[in-house]
Parts: sequence; C-alpha cells; structure tokens
Amino acid sequence: MHINKITILLSLLLMSGCLERNLEYYEANLDEARVKVEQCETSAIKAFTTQDKERVEAVLTDTECLSAVEAVKAHDQKIAELEREKAQKEHEAQKKAAEKKYHEDYAKYSVSLSDLSYIEIDKLNKECRFSVRDKAKCQAVKELNEKKKNEEINVLKDKYVGGKLEEYRKSSCKGGIEFNHVICNIAKEAENQQQNKKK
Repeated sequence: MHINKITILLSLLLMSGCLERNLEYYEANLDEARVKVEQCETSAIKAFTTQDKERVEAVLTDTECLSAVEAVKAHDQKIAELEREKAQKEHEAQKKAAEKKYHEDYAKYSVSLSDLSYIEIDKLNKECRFSVRDKAKCQAVKELNEKKKNEEINVLKDKYVGGKLEEYRKSSCKGGIEFNHVICNIAKEAENQQQNKKK
C-alpha cells in the first residue's frame, strides 16, 4: 500500500513536468518566463543559422515560447506604463511648484520694485529685453514700467499747462551732457496727449 502511494506520487510529478506551461504560469513566474524567452530566442537563432525551416516553424509556434514572450512583454509594458505615470506625476508636481514659486516671486518683486523711479524701472526693463534671467522679476518690471510711465506722463500734464509742456519738452530733448532720452520721450508723449486732448 505504501509503495503504491509513492508510485502514484512519482507518476503525478513526472506528468506535471511534461505538461505545457501556459501564459498563466509564466505570468506568475516571470523569472522562468525570461529564461524560457532566452532559450526560445537561442533556438530560433540556431534554426535560422542552419536554415532548418521545420525547427524555425516549431520555435515560432511553440505555445510555451509564445506564452513566455507574451507574459514578459505584458509585464514590461505594465512597468513602462507605471514609470510613465510616475514621471508624469513628478512633472506635474514640478510644474505646480515652479508656478507657485513664480507667482510668489512676482508678488515679491511687484512690491519691492514699486518704490523705484520710472527711469530706474525703464533701465531694468531694457535689461530684461536682452537677458531674461528671472521671468517673474521681468514680468513685474514690465508691468511697473508701463504703470510708472503713465504716472510720469500724468504728472507732467498736470504740472505744465498753457504751453509750458512744450517748453519743458524742448529743454528736455535738447542735446548736451545732461540729455536723457527717457525723460525726453516722456515729455514728448505727455505733450502729444495734452495736445490731442485740446483737439
């Protein structure tokens, strides 16, 4: 009786060793699947090299080879997809962090630069045109430049009335050591606006 049990167990083990390993098996045993893929590739290469058409066909249609290849391919695709998703999430997190920093820096520069004169802001604005090292700073400078320019124009229009703005413009735009093209341009713009308003 004891000998019969051992014989039955040995028979079952031998039979299970002969059974084909399918996709489900290789999905659960990926290391074995990779080994099988390598074996199948080696067999296919040998068959191609020796021009053994029957062997090539046998390898290409071998269900174990096909199952192992499919299991490895599906696993690798899943890993690649997970890595893509992870990279995408990291990219989005970095983008959000960069946007947050940009807005914080922009707000900081908008306040810290607001006390500068129009001439100082205009100088910074020109520097930004040639070299944008800090986008937040340059955006704040650009907006402040326009704001300060309009403020300066309005000050000149209020201060110089009754033809006095024309005199100021002439003296501001006269060549010489103290000539400043920024002041000259502001004077011209203020005079044009004042004259257009009269019309």
